[in-house]
Amino acid sequence: MGRRVLVVVLPPVAVADLSIPWQEGCALREGFDLTSSCGKPAALELIQDCETQQETACVKKMSRNEVLLSASSRIESFQQLSTLLEKTSSFSGGGWGKTASATAQMIQHSASSDYSMSFLSLMFGLASEETIEHTQKLRLTSPAREKLKSDPREFLELYGSRFVSSILFGFEFGGAASLTARSHTGSKSLEAFASFQSEGIFSGSASASFLSEYRKHETTLSLACDARFSGGRDVPIGPYQTPQDLVQAMGQWNQTRTISPVRVMMITNGWMVLEEVQQILSNATPEVLELFTTDNVASTALQRISKEYAELKYLQQSALVALDWPRVQHDRSLELRKELDGVRDQLDTRLTQMETFNEADFRTRESEIHQGDYSWFKARSFKDQLDALMRKLPECVEDAECRSETQLCAQESVCVEGEWETLWVRKSKTLANGRSSTDSHTFLTVAPAEHKDWKQPLESMKAKCVENAGCVAFCNNPDDWSFFYSITNQGEQNRGQHGQGWSCFVKPSHSWRPLQHSVTSYLANPPAAQPPQWKITLEAAKDLCKEKQCKAFCWNPADWTHLYPTKPGSTQHVGWYGKGWQCFERV
Repeated sequence: MGRRVLVVVLPPVAVADLSIPWQEGCALREGFDLTSSCGKPAALELIQDCETQQETACVKKMSRNEVLLSASSRIESFQQLSTLLEKTSSFSGGGWGKTASATAQMIQHSASSDYSMSFLSLMFGLASEETIEHTQKLRLTSPAREKLKSDPREFLELYGSRFVSSILFGFEFGGAASLTARSHTGSKSLEAFASFQSEGIFSGSASASFLSEYRKHETTLSLACDARFSGGRDVPIGPYQTPQDLVQAMGQWNQTRTISPVRVMMITNGWMVLEEVQQILSNATPEVLELFTTDNVASTALQRISKEYAELKYLQQSALVALDWPRVQHDRSLELRKELDGVRDQLDTRLTQMETFNEADFRTRESEIHQGDYSWFKARSFKDQLDALMRKLPECVEDAECRSETQLCAQESVCVEGEWETLWVRKSKTLANGRSSTDSHTFLTVAPAEHKDWKQPLESMKAKCVENAGCVAFCNNPDDWSFFYSITNQGEQNRGQHGQGWSCFVKPSHSWRPLQHSVTSYLANPPAAQPPQWKITLEAAKDLCKEKQCKAFCWNPADWTHLYPTKPGSTQHVGWYGKGWQCFERV
């Protein structure tokens, strides 16, 4: 059998049918509307299967065995997502959230964002269908008939604006593996995966290669895998940790998808297609007739609204990812963070509103589309807002530099109090070394070998000296060896001019090591012996810690600052207050 594509074309009359994803609680002949879907009282009498040609309404069962959609895509941008949605919406019908098909849900709820690379594999097909033949001959039940005669408006409220005329059985699968940048600069790591194609990711060997490459970038990227499916038998339902888990699930699903097809789509029709309804309403007022002859919501309108929902979910994920970046958590990004929070809140509100749409909302949107008015659709506007906000990110060489306002020493792991004293800049000389270990003036090295650090940048040497409690000075040559010392009064030693030459420095008396933790937490169990301080400056916190001889402190300029006589080994979640907490260990 050749490929047959399901295409629904709706003329502007009430009898037009409408394809939508299957929803639990629906059944053939039952009423339906876009506000509350199915689960309504049956308005139509039972009918028999079509066994012979006859002119009465009956249910016809047909085998179909068609793959309507088979696609794999790599999504790296909002535009690519939008293009994929346009490609898939005509096959999976209109739907959003839980009302969407499995393949549509996969696209909507994947970890795709503007700061990720997602590999998607989608398949949607039909195995069979049950459809009502000679629909116009359907008969209302006695209660429905009497209700239509006595109160047509209440009939629509009770039984819905149309009924289910066909149920399509089939199979669908949506799988996604998404790599998301942990930081702004982490986005560069996604380039390593540019050569991977979606169809390859979901095969055994390529999946293993993909995972191996990912392991090299775990510090800058996170991996999320998910799958949604209908049909199949004994398919692993997750959690899916790697693309290989998805490959296993897809393989089992593909082998059994035709064995266990399930309801995936349904087609609804308007009541005015029934001859009986036409007769009962033949003398109805124009206002009543308008209720029953109003066009069904066109499939194009449903698909456009579904596309909007998926695009908003994508942008919501983009905002959440950006809010987690160190650059956005930086003190210099306070206003940016507030604006991002505002956009995220607007997206949350709009998505919630869409999930509670009623039929009147749909008809309003459809009318606007017919008039060429797309002002209600805001996804593109939200995308522009997020792009504009990202241009406000603080300029940092690396994201680690932006974790707190005190980490202004490039990529050093320790930031120091005060200035480094410059001993001299005599390009051919360093502090003397080579004295015996029994001499009271021994020098310090970080390893038994005299020459330890080769061609090190100045800032790296500062950080290493601060981290080593025995180091009080160092001499650095970025083109040669660098040396550490435990004293500074041993005199100098001529080494000759090599590269840029040597510069020698003495360590400041106080140093602070930033401790890695969330801004919503501080070190656990603040000791009662050191009462917390309310809204003090960072300098005041440092001075207080030195005065009290504390070993660590956690500072929040808009909340409490805690001092610790010993360094606790764990953190505790407190929540977001003011600018959040920054914790430092005294070294």
